Amino acid sequence: MNPNVIPSELRCRPQWVVWRGEQRDGKTAKVPYIPGSLRHARSNDPSTWTTFDFAAAAARAINGPGGLAYALSPGDGLVGIDLDECARGGVLEPWAQVFVDTLGSYAEWSPSNTGVHIFVQGALPPHGRKRENVEMYDRARFLTVTGRPLNGYRRIASRQAELNALHARVFPPAEPCPMRRVADPTPDDRALVERAMRARNGAKFSTLWGGDWSGYGSQSEADLALCRILAFWTGGDADRVDCLFRQSRLFRQKWDRRTFADGRTYGQATVQLAVG
Repeated sequence: MNPNVIPSELRCRPQWVVWRGEQRDGKTAKVPYIPGSLRHARSNDPSTWTTFDFAAAAARAINGPGGLAYALSPGDGLVGIDLDECARGGVLEPWAQVFVDTLGSYAEWSPSNTGVHIFVQGALPPHGRKRENVEMYDRARFLTVTGRPLNGYRRIASRQAELNALHARVFPPAEPCPMRRVADPTPDDRALVERAMRARNGAKFSTLWGGDWSGYGSQSEADLALCRILAFWTGGDADRVDCLFRQSRLFRQKWDRRTFADGRTYGQATVQLAVG
């Protein structure tokens, strides 16, 4: 590794750790460590990071697979992009070349030489971080640094517009899902709700059923709390939990909004979490 090719925007920040290759579940994992110690580093704890020079010296002393890693932090205004399994024999696949060329910012080979890491100045939208072979982070993540840049990309550039366009391509906005109406409550539905209201935690259930989530940090927390009570009374029947929740006053349009990359709606994810 030639440290002089690593951009000064990275080298000047005390956000460095080392990683060691360790076998976990039959695979080699890149485990972060505090340089010069046997203690694990944490991506959200600056007290476990150090300067580039100290980390580089510690990395050279590693016996076996290992190297440097940079801790992305919201205060540095940088985005790290990890393109996995995108190259063979030093040749990028076309989809990865689009990222490199569009961003025109510092890009280097991953430790395996089959991936590429790109650093760019900017900020990410609030949702969408990993999909298939693409990961984008601007905080609470380590990104390995090899100092083996792709030809022509040696400086970290400001590319907010380009970053937004690529992010939208990988993580397209969820299409709205029409709100599904629920028929009038059945006699069984009414009987279940009445039993839940008479139970030991009936006051809590009644408050949530009536749409009052003031005792929670957010309405989403209240949604999950009500679904967990309904899961108990329905024996974990996800379809019936969904049907009953729609009859409560907590039900809102967000329930049917697709908010996950796999196509799940907010309501489906909440029910799945509730029924466990």
